[in-house]
Order: sequence, then C-alpha cells, then structure tokens
Amino acid sequence: MLFTAKSPITGWRFNTLLATTHIALCEVPKKLTKELIHSKLDLFKDFCTSYTDKPTLKVAGINPHAGEEGVLGNEEKDWLNNALIDWNEKNREVKLLGPISPDSCWNSSAKAWRDKNAERHNGILAMYHDQGLIPMKIIALNYSVNTTIGLPFIRTSPDHGTGFDIAGKGIAQSQSMIEAIKAAIEMTKNSRLLNTH
Repeated sequence: MLFTAKSPITGWRFNTLLATTHIALCEVPKKLTKELIHSKLDLFKDFCTSYTDKPTLKVAGINPHAGEEGVLGNEEKDWLNNALIDWNEKNREVKLLGPISPDSCWNSSAKAWRDKNAERHNGILAMYHDQGLIPMKIIALNYSVNTTIGLPFIRTSPDHGTGFDIAGKGIAQSQSMIEAIKAAIEMTKNSRLLNTH
C-alpha cells in the first residue's frame, strides 16, 4: 500500500509506503523483518526512480524516538539500523535516511507540501498503517491516492474507505477519486512506472 499525493500548491509528489498494512498494533513487531524491509525498499526505490534518478527515502522508526538506543524499544538497535545500512550499501543511488523518530519524520513533508523552496524527499517508509496514514491524511487531505505497487498493472483508488455515515446525503467529496484517476493516467504515461507495478 503506497499512498501518493501531488501538492496543488507546489507540484511536489508526496509518497508514503506502508511496511505492514491492516494488522493489530501488537502484531507489527512480529511481522517486521530485515527481509520485509528490504523488499519494501526495493519496491519503493523502483517507484521513486520513475520520477527521479537519485531518490531520497526516509524510514520511520518503529518505536517512539526511534527507540533512543534501546531506552524506548530494541528493534531499531537490534536489527533495523543494520538492515537499513545493508540495503543502502547495495543501493548507493538512493539517499536513505533513518530510522527517524516517527513524531518528526513527516515534518519535512508538511513543509514541502506548501512551500516551493522547502527541502524535498521522495518518500517515507512507515512501519505500520496509522503511523503512515495519519500524517498523510493530515497533510494531503482529499489529494491522497492509494496505489498498490509491485503488481503487473497500475491500480489506484481514493485513500479512504466507503463513507457509510454520509451515504445518500449528497455531501461526499470527489477530490480523492479525481486524484486517483489523474495519478493512474500519470503513471500510465510514464513507461518506467509500468515496469514497477
């Protein structure tokens, strides 16, 4: 599950990929492995190099403050730091940053969304669903698109589920659906992207 949005203010493409998807929070540490992180970063690199030759990718930590060297959790210290170093050694064309404290990892995304002169990155790998989706929806509300990378075809949809609470009331907004169609068209026109889906 990759969430992507193009800022109507700056034209910057904001990407957040999820390492795990719809699972309980207590299951997240059990599912995260070096192999999973490497496979997600491989897919993310392929997607982002469709837009730029040398992408900058950030990786959010699993624990608050990315574990603070074991004070707030051991996953970063025990295996995530080394997993990122190992992957980056094989993928030198990518500037890989992380693990970054999740409470500040998306700050630069908010700036790049609204300021043409802000420093930009190409994507953030979130460790679990809400870690990535909360900042994505706050920053890019109604412009965010859900796309599945790693498929042999392009698949996009609005970034939200069915609004049963507003069904039939005539108040639903269509912007995310419009953005999903626009993103699919853009991806279709980019021949390099066709090989990453």
